[in-house]
Amino acid sequence: MRRDLTEWFSSLSTARRRPASNAAKRRRVATPSLGGGESLERRSMLAVTASLGFGFLEISMDADGDEATLTSDGTNYTVSGTGYSPTTFALADVDYLFVFGDSIRPDTTFTVGKGSDIVDYLYVSATIGTTVINQAIAPSTGAIDIRSRTGVTLAANLTTIDDGISLAGPVTLGGTSADTITVGSGGGSATFLSTIDGPSRLVVNATATTVFGGTIGGKTPLASLETDAGGTTVLSSGSVTTTGAAGQVYGDAVKIQANATFDAGSGPVTFAGAVDSSRYVVTDTIAVGSEPFFIALSKDGSTGYVANESSNTVSVLDMATRAVMTTVPVGSKPFDIQISPDGLTVWTANGDATDGSVSVIRTSDNTLLGTINTAAGTEFLAFSPDGTRVYATNQTADTLSVIDTASLTVVATIPSVTAPRQVVFSLDGLKAYCPSFSGAVLVIDTNPESGTYNTVVSTISVGGSAYSATLLPDGSHLYVSTSNGNSVAAIDTSNDTVVATINTGLGSSPRYLAVSADGSRVYALCGRNDTVAVIDTATNTIVATPPTGNIPVYPALSPDGTTLYVSSTDSDTLSVIDTATNTNVQEVIVGSRPYGVAVSPDSETIYVVNYGSDSVSVVEVNPQFSLTVNSTGLTTFGGAVGGVVPFSSVTTNAGGTTKIGGGLVRTVGSAGQTYNDAVELTAAATFRSDLAGPITLEQTLDGAYPAEFIAGEGAVLFKGAIGGVTPLAGLKITSAASTTGQS
Repeated sequence: MRRDLTEWFSSLSTARRRPASNAAKRRRVATPSLGGGESLERRSMLAVTASLGFGFLEISMDADGDEATLTSDGTNYTVSGTGYSPTTFALADVDYLFVFGDSIRPDTTFTVGKGSDIVDYLYVSATIGTTVINQAIAPSTGAIDIRSRTGVTLAANLTTIDDGISLAGPVTLGGTSADTITVGSGGGSATFLSTIDGPSRLVVNATATTVFGGTIGGKTPLASLETDAGGTTVLSSGSVTTTGAAGQVYGDAVKIQANATFDAGSGPVTFAGAVDSSRYVVTDTIAVGSEPFFIALSKDGSTGYVANESSNTVSVLDMATRAVMTTVPVGSKPFDIQISPDGLTVWTANGDATDGSVSVIRTSDNTLLGTINTAAGTEFLAFSPDGTRVYATNQTADTLSVIDTASLTVVATIPSVTAPRQVVFSLDGLKAYCPSFSGAVLVIDTNPESGTYNTVVSTISVGGSAYSATLLPDGSHLYVSTSNGNSVAAIDTSNDTVVATINTGLGSSPRYLAVSADGSRVYALCGRNDTVAVIDTATNTIVATPPTGNIPVYPALSPDGTTLYVSSTDSDTLSVIDTATNTNVQEVIVGSRPYGVAVSPDSETIYVVNYGSDSVSVVEVNPQFSLTVNSTGLTTFGGAVGGVVPFSSVTTNAGGTTKIGGGLVRTVGSAGQTYNDAVELTAAATFRSDLAGPITLEQTLDGAYPAEFIAGEGAVLFKGAIGGVTPLAGLKITSAASTTGQS
């Protein structure tokens, strides 16, 4: 694997290890005593092992069927497991808890046993099968991140102060309908990426974002579900089922990412805040080859090309049908993929550590024209502005290969380039810049008329491993991130000198960059502190640091410039950042280990390449979904329904009452709005159905407030008394179709 990716994914394998405190760094590496008189040599043969060093307590399961248990007595942690006698570790020496397998071990089980609460950061790797939580976990600092492949049995509370809680696999609630499980992340996010089942009551307290990525109560209904006020609840699955008297209470705003049905039996369903369709939603997933990294789109957005590193192929996608048209074999380990300026060919950088190469595909018939041998670890490609040359970075070989695009041959090799990253050309094409892990940017003469053509003519020190570079649209300045220098350097291209070094923060590790179309902003992804550093290029200062998901890896700006999309590989999300306000407006759950991102020319569709799930997630802007609430008790809409992003339809079932208190219910589909139960106004209300959707009230309408019905081309139908119990303050109807009253 390429040098930079080895470093990158090693950080993932240790679960985003945060810098230990100074006290932890000073601690001597602990050598725990082994119960039963076992020797240290014996430990290497055990199926379960545990070790402590520099504040990190690591528990490893190295065979299928292994079981490991962690308990606390308030003073010590005790680890026991298959072939491993109980061993104690002082809580005072532990800052972080890591649980992992030597490879994917779906039949392993990690259990937090009863005792005292677990009080340290906990990470369980996706290499582990099942996690069982029988004792509360409440770290004083740090997050809870459980990625168990088979799932989590949750029989105790999870609580953090302001750090996130993430449960990746299916969750089963332990206990009975009389038990309450609380997941509280304070100012952090609470994320359930998969299904939730079980008979208990579930309470989620998070003033940031609560994400439900799977069906809730689909197999075993919950007794009740409650979210607290503040923040937003995102429902991606479309179904919530409860059976208890407490029903469902959503104390915060709710955003829906699928056709949604809330079933509560005779229990209430309460939406205290606004309810909307999400603005950005995954509407399709395209299966591609193994371990894809990047995607390239044709200029018209009709075709996509995905480089699949482990299957040594390119998947050619029809974006209209969202299907793979064909699969083209290329060289070994394709990584970067680029379309030629004339659109006639697609090029892949094949990063085999021994025999790097570049493959070329003709777009007219998706035929492989050839594979050009370069050098070890070919990683990135760049076309000269006139399209006559391709420069390929060979990270393992420490060279650049220059390829003639007409003859498809290497015409020059530029030596002594330590771990080259990218190549960025000046606007006139007479020179190019190459960030290098040597801590410098190499300046290459690319003028064919020059006596030093295709040689390094100077170096620019940037104070750290140069990772990525981007040129302002006017060509005046080059911005370069330094992954271990925690900074971004601004280089004046008129004299190739550093004019500013912008500090992005200790441990921030800025990597990929993006630049706005007007050149006023540069966006630096800070992979170790989960933010984007927004740089004002006029002052070379950071003006905002909007948050992202865990470990942001790749940015893409929408063509209209309004939105920055960022893939975050450790939270499996796409961050949506409004460039006008520099705020994160939504986290979209995509596939596993997202990496490359591309945006359609009309800015309406985003494509996210998922390295871990061998797929491309298709994210649409402003889709519409249906909203159905089934309760024979009380349904309460305390905020606007579809006020920001309208629903295709809104339906309530017969029995009980629906209270409307948010001022507006808006739909845009042909199904319109249907209220099968009695409707009571608790505030002035507008019922709006755009297009031809009808508005139908099957039962009575009451409330001492004015009501307005706007149905456009649709009909308005009243089948029950209006104001029979409590007269309305007023009634206004606007409809091009009929208005009918039947009682």
